[in-house]
Amino acid sequence: MDSDDRKEREKLYEQTLDELISKQISNSETHDHSILSLSSAFLGLSVAFISDVVPIDVACHKYLLFLSWLAFSLAIIVTIASFIYGQRAIKKLIDAARRFYIEENEDSYRVSMILSTRMDRLNLSSGGAFVLGILLTIAFVSANTWR
Repeated sequence: MDSDDRKEREKLYEQTLDELISKQISNSETHDHSILSLSSAFLGLSVAFISDVVPIDVACHKYLLFLSWLAFSLAIIVTIASFIYGQRAIKKLIDAARRFYIEENEDSYRVSMILSTRMDRLNLSSGGAFVLGILLTIAFVSANTWR
């Protein structure tokens, strides 16, 4: 490999590194903040709904409320886990980028695909748990306000 090719690969490595760090920070902050804030808010609102509107001892379909609390709690837990995983993944991505661009190890490109897939699954799981929590809360509220 000639000197110009080496310099170009190093430049691409630095650009990739900057992009990865920037994307990781932005995505993590936006997603995590949204899920944590909204899950916490909905969890708090559902607790307030019970204490202010429907006493738990006269509410019907209580299991919907408890399942919604479980779903919101799961969304919060998975979001925190995804943040921790994301921090570890970025370190692996930095190393993989170095091996790919600097050491010319073409197999190291797969690392980003694997980590990205896992991170997507965590994000989908936290989002899915949040949506499930909303739907269960709506079902509980509907059942107790329309009877």
